[in-house]
Order: sequence, then C-alpha cells, then structure tokens
Amino acid sequence: KRGRVIRHILFFFISNKRMSSHNPDGYNTWFEKFDVTRFLKYIGLIKYDTSDIGIPLKIIIRRLTTIQKDEERVLTIIKHLSSAFDKIEDESTKCQVLSNVYIWGAKNKYDDTFFKHIKSQLDETWEGIDSPWLKVIIGYEIAKSLSRISLKLESREYVEKTRKYR
Repeated sequence: KRGRVIRHILFFFISNKRMSSHNPDGYNTWFEKFDVTRFLKYIGLIKYDTSDIGIPLKIIIRRLTTIQKDEERVLTIIKHLSSAFDKIEDESTKCQVLSNVYIWGAKNKYDDTFFKHIKSQLDETWEGIDSPWLKVIIGYEIAKSLSRISLKLESREYVEKTRKYR
C-alpha cells in the first residue's frame, strides 16, 4: 500500500497542471520550481515494489529533455536524477530513460564522461535483456531514436547488434 501511495504522489508531482506542455508559462513555472531533491526523496521511499520507480523517472526525463532553454539547469537536474537510474528494474524503461538522456546530451553537444557513462549503461542494460524478442524490439527503438538526431554510427551499431538476435 505504501508503495502505491508514493507512486500516486510521484504521478501527481509530475502530472500537475503546471507541467502541461500545452501551457508554456505553466511549463516554465514547473521547470523553475522543480525540486529534484524532493523528487528523489519520494523515489527513495519506494522500497517494496521498486518496479514503481521507472515510470515516474521516464516521464520526468522525457519532459526535461524537451525543454529548449537553460540547458545547464537541465543537465544539473539530470545528473542528480541519474543516481536513481540504477534502481529502475524494467530494462525497457531503463533503456528509454538512458537513451533519452544520451540523445539530449548529444543534441546539446555535451561530450563528457557523464554521457559516456550513460551510453555504457545503455549498452549494458540492453545487453542484459534476457528475452530475445524484447531485445530486438528495444534495440530497434534505440536505433530509431539515435538516427533521428544524426547519431548514425551509434544507430547502425544497434541495428547490427539487434540483427544478431532476430
């Protein structure tokens, strides 16, 4: 029960009307007031059903990576949130989170050790998927996402690796 309550708090936290992308002023207000420490505190409270951790992180990362201003603040928030990435149990969700972060870093021309680490985590997570059909689906999704922003080499790498499992 406690996990469900915390999950509902997290969903309220990230789906608040102030976060609506249809309302640019509200979105900017949300971004300016986002408290990453508080968000991570709620994530940390999920102890028993840790599968509840992935979806809120996926949503928040997706929203953060679509913000087109104040990249330094977005980067700081993402780096703080990265401490929770290892807690994501579902490989599909974890791959989506990691690929969104990696793509955002590449789009914004960040080439530091943090994003190299994110890429290696993405590779390890994908390699760790046990189900061949799931590995193929996720591999092609990653390749498609990477190719959208002209990461052709990385995209081809995933296509080639995925073909081996098909």
